[in-house]
Amino acid sequence: MSAITTRTLGEKIYDLAGLDPLTNPTSIEEELYAYWRAGARDFVSRAMVNNPQILNGMISQAEADNSATHINVTTESINTVMSVMRNDYPCVQISYADSKLYNDATSGSIYEASTFNPVFFIDPSTANESRVKVLPVTHTTIKVNYISFTAIDAVILITNAEVNPPRTGATSVSNLPTAVELGISTYVAIRLLDHEINAFMSSGDFSDAMDSAKNFMTNLADSSVDIDVKARLAEDEIETATVSIGAAKGELERAMGSLKDVEQWQMRKNQLVREYHSFFGGRSPEKEDKD
Repeated sequence: MSAITTRTLGEKIYDLAGLDPLTNPTSIEEELYAYWRAGARDFVSRAMVNNPQILNGMISQAEADNSATHINVTTESINTVMSVMRNDYPCVQISYADSKLYNDATSGSIYEASTFNPVFFIDPSTANESRVKVLPVTHTTIKVNYISFTAIDAVILITNAEVNPPRTGATSVSNLPTAVELGISTYVAIRLLDHEINAFMSSGDFSDAMDSAKNFMTNLADSSVDIDVKARLAEDEIETATVSIGAAKGELERAMGSLKDVEQWQMRKNQLVREYHSFFGGRSPEKEDKD
């Protein structure tokens, strides 16, 4: 019985896009990893608003004892804080500007935080870091649940034997739920299809055929002699002009034929966009525009 082949994340992404497997991973690696990282952030930000439950399983927890005044969270992950606990009581988030009103040590206001109604806020006043602070100030423990992108960003998507040392593509990311992996991969597949379409339109058969058609409509090469179509028409030399126009028509037909691949890619992209938005329980922009 043959062994089951496990596909790398990069191979799964290309399968989703419906594109041919990579023959030269190095040529697209920079764009691929940029799409992957952007996709992780886009997916998390949308899910936190529309479907936070889908992120369960990828949440990291930072904890501090009573000697700490705060917990540091990277600037990038500060917007992914899911919850904060003070002495195991859930905290309500308030703004940094409002924190003075809730400070149990100095405010004396009606908003003052209490043991059973604690709050937290993000203090951005320290350079290059963000601090999660709780009120009341005196506490036993602080626990912050948030999304970290460290493992996601570090994953190797595709196998590349052409680099030193060679890289082996991962088949999954630790603690990344299957649905989230599929969602991020779908985002990357959409971006790859955009990349493929743009590259084809600028340097593929379509561009070449269109340029050829323009050249035929301007000049017809005949034994290295340029034949001006306009001049031929003006001189009633219809036969020569017809040859040029026929050649141009042939090139235009070739250009239109080459668009079949682009049409398939665009159809696949539209389908993936709909699937991507379905992760968040909302409608895709395309559907919203038709309503």
